[in-house]
Amino acid sequence: MSYVSLLRQRPVLALWLAETVSVFGDRFFTLALAWTAWQRSGSPRRTP
Repeated sequence: MSYVSLLRQRPVLALWLAETVSVFGDRFFTLALAWTAWQRSGSPRRTP
């Protein structure tokens, strides 16, 4: 069974899309957390 034929099945496509959105959300959270920590740390390289 090819990937295209798998993605044509509605439940598989829904699962794949949900997983993709979840991964992007995890990456965004990690980036936001790092940025917040950097911003609150008073780093000397920080520009006003």
